[in-house]
Amino acid sequence: MVAHVHRALRTGGHDSTVLTTGVSTGDPSVHRIARSPGAFTLATAFYTSLARDADVVHVHHGEGLGLLVAMRALGISTPVLLTLHVSVATMRQSLGPYRVGGDSFHLDTLSSWFYRHAIMRARWGLDRMAIALADRVSFISRSAATDVLGSEAGSRATVVYNGVPPVAPDMGAPLPPVELLFVGANTERKRVELLPRILAEVRRQRPDA
Repeated sequence: MVAHVHRALRTGGHDSTVLTTGVSTGDPSVHRIARSPGAFTLATAFYTSLARDADVVHVHHGEGLGLLVAMRALGISTPVLLTLHVSVATMRQSLGPYRVGGDSFHLDTLSSWFYRHAIMRARWGLDRMAIALADRVSFISRSAATDVLGSEAGSRATVVYNGVPPVAPDMGAPLPPVELLFVGANTERKRVELLPRILAEVRRQRPDA
């Protein structure tokens, strides 16, 4: 998503600089400053010169907290936009055991469960501190806004949806059967193992699906 925003800004004639843990394709305005989220959070604090010269600083979740703290400590007044994609607290809740159709699903080991919850708690703390330090906060969905801020404040929050192609026009005749491709991280909170069960239930209720 950041890569798309970066390219669109550059195409529109704006100067855009990206700090990331990822790699670029030779773009000199994309800087890989760390290889892990934790190291990235700390490393951002050393890039206040970029923040001082920018018109807007755009951070995602609490990963830029080091930069935000350094900016406030040095009195750098560049406006900061914080974008939250999901509620980390809701993600943490989704890691718990659950039952579907009489079968139970849970993490493999107790130690991995505690580790994942500890990581989620740390991320939630980073997000809350980033919210307190940012000038504006936006979300990529209304549900994420209400999960983070509550129903009342979430209903008034700024939501900027990720770009998607326009909905295809109604073709009239039903489409032929197609194969389904799932794209996403194979993590517990995605509950990918439920997809065959969901599809089987859809086929049961709608044999023509």
